[in-house]
Amino acid sequence: MPLLWVSRQATGSALGSLRTPIAQSRQMLERLNQRFDIILILSPPIGNSHLARRLSPMVDANILVARAEHTRAPVAARMRDSILASGGDIVGLVLTGRHFHIPQVIYRWL
Repeated sequence: MPLLWVSRQATGSALGSLRTPIAQSRQMLERLNQRFDIILILSPPIGNSHLARRLSPMVDANILVARAEHTRAPVAARMRDSILASGGDIVGLVLTGRHFHIPQVIYRWL
């Protein structure tokens, strides 16, 4: 895909380091925003990562990703509450791994 840039293993970068001052992290994000139209940061689950809590208020939007039939509702609610408490905005939820237990014919009938 032309003009697609990917950074792998970014946890070793200054942006991914908790030792980097918050002001410097904000400056890095601002420089990235000047250079790129869209920046997508994939972070570990917010319950497992201080980095996710730190970055969530610095980005334009947060999207929660939950795995169907695996992520429990209280865990998803804690993720949401943690992002909101840190000052982040949530624009949506992606539900992955959904299984259709009811035949498609019945879904169409409903």
